[in-house]
Amino acid sequence: VRAELHRLRGEEPEAEAAYRQARIWGREPQPGLAELRLAQGHVAEAYAALRRGLQEAGADPVARARLLGPYVNVALVSGAIEAARSGADELSTIAGSWDSPYLGAVSAYATGSVLLAEGDPAQALTHLRRARAAWVELELAYEAARTRILIGRACRDLGDSATADLELDAAHSELTRLGAAQ
Repeated sequence: VRAELHRLRGEEPEAEAAYRQARIWGREPQPGLAELRLAQGHVAEAYAALRRGLQEAGADPVARARLLGPYVNVALVSGAIEAARSGADELSTIAGSWDSPYLGAVSAYATGSVLLAEGDPAQALTHLRRARAAWVELELAYEAARTRILIGRACRDLGDSATADLELDAAHSELTRLGAAQ
């Protein structure tokens, strides 16, 4: 948890140290460590770590669900849209079999992200707005703000720059309030 907080605040050396300590204590640092590597610009390393994690998880849906959201994000940054689509579809299948608002939000965010990357901002908005509503209901402000960034991008892609600016400004304000890296 400490590593995640440092990562989200952009405190990379502290996050690195906390992930290392977690590993010493026998905790798996993924997917957080891969997300840190992504933030540091080490995209290939992040992608490889998450692919390895998914291979090790095998058919265990709990282990896979934990990794698939970050995997989709890293795959998109890597330009591997088909891999991201596959990950989002698998996450959607897992989320559909459980009654978990959190997992439903992760899945909606992943699907919306992929749709946006695939050039379908209208469909992306449907999923992203569902994800944002769930994050708000779950009182997860950081995730809601991240989702607003994608909503802003989708609105901009649809030619609605006024709404895009409002969403991006709201996301920036919330991330600033939280002390999160931007």
